[in-house]
Amino acid sequence: MAVCRAIAGAWRASRNCCAAKAPGHRPGPRVNDTGPSGARLDALTESLRTRGHALWPEAFDPQECEALVAGAAVPAEPRRIALAASWLDRIEALRRGLAPLAAQWRPATYAPFEGDGAARHPAQSGPLEGEGVAKHPPPDVWLTHTDASTDCPVVTSGDGDAGFGLLFIVLLNRAGVDFSGGELVLAEQRPRMQTRPHVVPLAQGGLAVIAAAGRPVQGARGPYRVLMRHGVARVREGRRLALMLGWPLSRDAL
Repeated sequence: MAVCRAIAGAWRASRNCCAAKAPGHRPGPRVNDTGPSGARLDALTESLRTRGHALWPEAFDPQECEALVAGAAVPAEPRRIALAASWLDRIEALRRGLAPLAAQWRPATYAPFEGDGAARHPAQSGPLEGEGVAKHPPPDVWLTHTDASTDCPVVTSGDGDAGFGLLFIVLLNRAGVDFSGGELVLAEQRPRMQTRPHVVPLAQGGLAVIAAAGRPVQGARGPYRVLMRHGVARVREGRRLALMLGWPLSRDAL
């Protein structure tokens, strides 16, 4: 089964999948403790607005990535996991920073994520051991394993209209060392125009943000919707390990 297609299908159809918590570990030194700086956040927001994707190259320290991989059983198929608070805090800081843009894109569906005390996903009900309870529904987190045998066509995340509107992807191991190939590939589809391909140069610890399903773009005759699909180029050697994080459910579905 294709990794990307499996994850997209699971976000649409599987609301009660149990999250498996990776064994605890001691994270290495952090590059960023709370989230991107103001200037970095402005650049991420502008890139998302104009291109539909953005890159935070050093979101996580390589030692943090290696510790996460060492503490988790790497699956043959994509598997839901629960992240430690040190990871979730940074993810939440970025989500909050990008919330104004997501609110512009999804004014009607973004509201369920606002406010403290929102319900947690059924698979993550109650606080995780040793971790604080998030003020907002935590993301669905998938650990993915891609190798030469994996078919990963470009797909949409499937729930952009019902969730936060953005998808986060973190590369956990070293491109060009642990694997070759495996680039993050995006395909931007505009009405009555040719598809625009993009290749996002992720390095270990880098985080890519992409429009989960579509975004509005202002045209000569008014706004129109641009669809963004994502996939992974064929891995030629080794294995590519990554996290995919999304917020596919509204509060009413929790």
